[in-house]
Amino acid sequence: MIGQSQSTGQKTIEYLGGAPYLARVAVLANTAVPAGWVLVAVSGDAQTSQVVYLQGAPHGATATADVACAMPGGRVYGYAVPGGWTVTGSGTSGPCSYQNLRFP
Repeated sequence: MIGQSQSTGQKTIEYLGGAPYLARVAVLANTAVPAGWVLVAVSGDAQTSQVVYLQGAPHGATATADVACAMPGGRVYGYAVPGGWTVTGSGTSGPCSYQNLRFP
């Protein structure tokens, strides 16, 4: 993951390998993420977003992942549904469209 300080322009790279189930990190919006991570929140200026790791979920786990958010600062797109998860529903909430997910 790459982050960048708005005030200094300094970039941060964070290794996400071995992250636990439900780990949550902030990233620059529309940044490529490793498999298993989903978009869950976007900043109002569309510069950063929050992603959550869903691999290692227990049987019957549920989650909600943003598909896309149309923010004043621009459109932010989500990521692929992680392997093994199924989409059980979808909808919109404010500026975002989302999918409800379930792990078998």
